[in-house]
Amino acid sequence: MKFSSSAYMLSEEKPKKISLGTLLPTIPTTPAIQTKPRKRSQFAALLPVYLLQICYGMNSGFPAILTPQLREDCSEFSITADQESWIVSLDNLFTPLICLLSGPLQQTWGPRTVLMLSCVPYFVSWLLSALATDHYILYSARVCVGVSHALLSTTVYTIEISSVEMRGTFSILESVLRCLGCVIVYTLGLFHRWKSIATLALVVPVLALFSCFFSPESPSYLVSKQKHKEAELSLNRLYGPEFQSWQEVIVLREGLNKIHRKRKRKLEYIKDFRKHPELYKPFFIVLILSFVQQFSGMSVIRAYVVRIFDQIFSDGGLPTHGNSTLTCDSPSNKTSSLAYFSAITIGLFRLIASLTLARLLLRFRRRSMYIISMSLSIMCLSAFSLLSYLSKDSSLSFYRWGSLVAACLLVFSVQLGVQTLPFLLSGELFPTDIRATCKGLTRSWTCILLVVSLKLFPLVESTLYLYGTFFTFALVLLAFLPLIFYILPETKDLSLERIQQYFRANSVIEEENQTKLSPIYRIN
Repeated sequence: MKFSSSAYMLSEEKPKKISLGTLLPTIPTTPAIQTKPRKRSQFAALLPVYLLQICYGMNSGFPAILTPQLREDCSEFSITADQESWIVSLDNLFTPLICLLSGPLQQTWGPRTVLMLSCVPYFVSWLLSALATDHYILYSARVCVGVSHALLSTTVYTIEISSVEMRGTFSILESVLRCLGCVIVYTLGLFHRWKSIATLALVVPVLALFSCFFSPESPSYLVSKQKHKEAELSLNRLYGPEFQSWQEVIVLREGLNKIHRKRKRKLEYIKDFRKHPELYKPFFIVLILSFVQQFSGMSVIRAYVVRIFDQIFSDGGLPTHGNSTLTCDSPSNKTSSLAYFSAITIGLFRLIASLTLARLLLRFRRRSMYIISMSLSIMCLSAFSLLSYLSKDSSLSFYRWGSLVAACLLVFSVQLGVQTLPFLLSGELFPTDIRATCKGLTRSWTCILLVVSLKLFPLVESTLYLYGTFFTFALVLLAFLPLIFYILPETKDLSLERIQQYFRANSVIEEENQTKLSPIYRIN
């Protein structure tokens, strides 16, 4: 099966640069819409998504401060290393199943309704954590977290209500707020116990649920349900009363009708999978990007950051369990404050990187950003591996602080593309009628990889040590770099319909040019 994001030409022709505008036919059905969509009303409609993304980040960072505190001698109750790895990874265990259900749920009830539904498990998870008296209750809380994570990470609400020029920025802002949620929980962990943090966090999903009632439903969903008048009203709320909403409704309706005329049933996708390049090419591209994402080290750092830097700065890892006459307030019986400081610093760097990416995506190509991010990540992984190795047998604080600097540069580099763009592309590349389903499938794959990586990290670290583990990550990224360079398409400033036309058009070109072909420039 071939992957190609390049246009091709016959070798005897003179090479010239081909743009997507000349490659694909235009949609002649309606005149151009001149009024620009209003930005602030789109942002207001996305408020519940953004509050839930903060909650997502807080829940993702919570195990990083929860498990070190529970492994202290005077913790509320003790946990073993195996129980620690389950607490860290369990939220992803049942997520693949929920991801598969998320697509049909959004197509049946609407993306906004599913957002409202995702608020409930988040609230229950924080409540269970605040009341937990053993690790089994924490297991239940993490399973609830996984349900909301799955519903939120597969939502198509942001993609479907955002205008073309703001789609990338609004989507990346979700990643920014996840980073903010991690920073908030790391900072609270420096001053409060985990139970107090869980109690405070209860307010976030409640605010998100309340704000859902003031956001409109997705126009694409309403058009798919033949609710054209409601779709027009929704567009007026999103883009402003001056926007020619009726024209956008016609575009959405004709786009869906065109798809349904070709495939009345989704089973036809499965039966004729090879005949739909607009489906299988994006699907395998996102699968590969998600696999590479797990070897960036970002997921491991986010979940184990306090433990990792407690080990680096204290020379002895986490305190050993046993009988102790020290009080719980004794510094030697608590997780190092430098470990929390490291977590906060890394979280801030990740936040800054996300904000930087949101601006860079307005100016630079996404494909270029991803390749640069991947190259920088390889260098930073190697540097962190080297410095953590040198700090192991040295009393010099330079290597320990150098490890922190390398980790900060790593999360900054990863956040510029390797970690964030797979989520954005999973919402852009798939056809409209099965976008939610495909996003659910790819998210399921990502969650399976997350469970494996987070569960196995303590075992791999005990075998290869910290430096060996991260050096292995660097080697994997280096091996995949040529493949990513070849298959990754460019989607900046392209409408969702044009992206589908691009994959179909490239396949036609490949079939027509079976004789001597030579590759030329990628699309603009």
